[in-house]
Amino acid sequence: MNKIKILLLCVIILLASFNFSIVNAEENQYKISGYIDSDFSYASDNFKSGFLVELVGSSIQAVSDSSGYFELDNVPFNSSGYTIKISKDVYLSREITGVKVTGNLELGSKTEPVKMWAGDFKVNGVRDNAINMIDIVQVAKSFGNIYLEYRQYCPETDINGDLTVNMADVIILAKHFNQTPANYPEPTIII
Repeated sequence: MNKIKILLLCVIILLASFNFSIVNAEENQYKISGYIDSDFSYASDNFKSGFLVELVGSSIQAVSDSSGYFELDNVPFNSSGYTIKISKDVYLSREITGVKVTGNLELGSKTEPVKMWAGDFKVNGVRDNAINMIDIVQVAKSFGNIYLEYRQYCPETDINGDLTVNMADVIILAKHFNQTPANYPEPTIII
C-alpha cells in the first residue's frame, strides 16, 4: 500500500511540474506586430499586402494584409535579440537585427510603417540585393509599354502599377539607386 501511495505522489508531483512548465512556456511567448508600406505613391492598396515577415532561424513568419499589417505570434523570449527579415518580389529585402523580445512589440505603426524600397528585380532567377544598373536595364527593356498594348509590357517593371512602364518607375528606382539592405534606416520599435 505504501508503494502505491509513493507512486501516486510521484505521479502527482510529475503532473504538477509538467503543468507548471506549460504555463511558464506560454507566459514567455510574445507577439511582434506592425505595419509595412512602400515608400512611393501607387495606384492601388494591394501594394501593402504580400510582404513576407520572418523571424530568421525559426519557422515563425507572417504575410502583411491589405493594410500592411502583420503579426508574428508565439515568439519566445529573447533578450539578446532576433533578426527579422522582410521581403517581397521587386523590393530590396530588409533585415532588422537585435530585436529584443521581452514583451509584445510593434514594429512600425499605422501612421509610421516600416518603409520598403522597390527596384531589386530578379535577373535569371536571382536577386542581387542591390538597386543598381542591372535593375535599370530591366525597366529599360519594357520602357514606354502600356498594359495590353504591347507584347513587351512587363508588370514587374511597372513598379507603381499605373499600367505603363514610364519615368515614374525610373524615378522610383533612382530614389534609392546604389542602395543595399544595409542602407535602410532603423525602424521605430514600440514596446
